[in-house]
Amino acid sequence: MSKPLFEFRLRPLEEIQPWGTAADPNLHWFGLSDGCYWLNVGQHMLLEYSQQFQDEAGATRYCDYQIVRLHEDVLDMLPHVLRPVPPELREFIALKTESQVGYWDAWTSLDDRLIDAETHFDLLDNAGTWLGERRLDSLYLSPSARIWMWSDEQEVHIQWDNRDVHSHGVPVWSASCGSFSLSRVDFVNEVKAFHWRFMQQMAERVASILSNGAPPGVRIDRSALWQDQQRRASLSEQSFQPLADATPWLVVSAAVRQLEELRKAALS
Repeated sequence: MSKPLFEFRLRPLEEIQPWGTAADPNLHWFGLSDGCYWLNVGQHMLLEYSQQFQDEAGATRYCDYQIVRLHEDVLDMLPHVLRPVPPELREFIALKTESQVGYWDAWTSLDDRLIDAETHFDLLDNAGTWLGERRLDSLYLSPSARIWMWSDEQEVHIQWDNRDVHSHGVPVWSASCGSFSLSRVDFVNEVKAFHWRFMQQMAERVASILSNGAPPGVRIDRSALWQDQQRRASLSEQSFQPLADATPWLVVSAAVRQLEELRKAALS
């Protein structure tokens, strides 16, 4: 890839707003990771706000948040992303055409006479948990983005569908709907590169604070800051590998088939 898959910019230290109260303004490692980030997927950028939304809502160009949030979420979902989805279930996660409603939305919106969220909790849980494990968490954003990452035996597929994500009457995200694929090896290398670039830049920030002190008037626990940096940077190679797959795929497939039968019956 000519550009990193995961790209970010740390906010200059002097521009970071302290946490805490007016009587005790403070910062910690999490807060010091403030900045912006986005994903380069071919000709598109994910987590880039549309020009209309920037103009209407006064938004920045890219997602404006602590970069560690993306870092943590990507590492948390990586083992799930690297577990190949069985062939019989791939149609239920693959990107839908403009005329289709996502399967999960279709299942959960079934008439109460066919399915009840409380009564059929286990059924919905079995059919939907594996989908949730492969969706990039962005619920801390308002509005959030709809991005999934999943793999087969050869490739990791990144797909997005933000067609219905609007605010102030305009689309929120510049990338409306699409998909991008890369090899499993390349995807893991991109995650590793993101981790090491981020850790290196945070190490430089931490070292500067330890040498020169915190911004004027801001309290920082220097010992905790150093410990947090060491802990977060010390990932082993195992952190970037899939774990043993404990997903009960037979149970998942059975639940999906049952919900599909209910969905088709509702359409007939």
